[in-house]
This record gives sequence, structure tokens and C-alpha cells, in this order.
Amino acid sequence: MTTPLDILVTGGTGYIGQHLITPLLARGHRVRALARQESFDRVPAGALAIVGNALQVDSVAAALRPGDTVVHLVGTPHPTPSKADQIEKVDLVSIRATVSAAKQVGISHLVYLSV
Repeated sequence: MTTPLDILVTGGTGYIGQHLITPLLARGHRVRALARQESFDRVPAGALAIVGNALQVDSVAAALRPGDTVVHLVGTPHPTPSKADQIEKVDLVSIRATVSAAKQVGISHLVYLSV
């Protein structure tokens, strides 16, 4: 039996996030998904949608709790060299915000997926 974790998923409304949250819930974990208000309908059932902006440290920190596991999935879909500007403005800024917020709050684990 798995010990239930408190997990915050950034990028939970994306392709990978939607396919990850459901099995996490099935294993008994408590999952929150940081999402923009307009994306709430894409948060899988059973996960708690938290309004936030993954590009802002304060927003990510407000969604975190001490001891959380964070799964950071924010990223540019189908990255190519032509999307370098978007990768810098979204992927890089969001992981920096998440790491800074995680340090402030004192999380247990950070899982970062980048393509």
C-alpha cells in the first residue's frame, strides 16, 4: 500500500498532466492542480483545482504546503528551435518560479519534466 502524498501538479491541464493526475488519484494521493481559471474544466475529476499562474513565484507559493511533492509539467508543446523565445518565457520562467516557491515553503520533493 502506498502512503498517500499531497501533490501539487503545475501543468496539470496539459496532455501529460491530465494523464498523470488520474493514476495518482487512483493510488490514493491527494492531488491539487495549479491552473488558470479558464482551464479549470480540464483539471481531471477528483483533483482540486487551484487558481494560479505558474510564471509567478507568489502564485505558486500560495498553492504549496510544507511537505508537498510538486510535479512541474509546465512547458512549450512540441518544442523546436523556432520556439526558443516561448521556451525562455514559459518553460524557464515557470521552473524558476516553482523552485523559488518550493524553497520558500519547504516542500519534500520536486519532480521536473522537460522535453
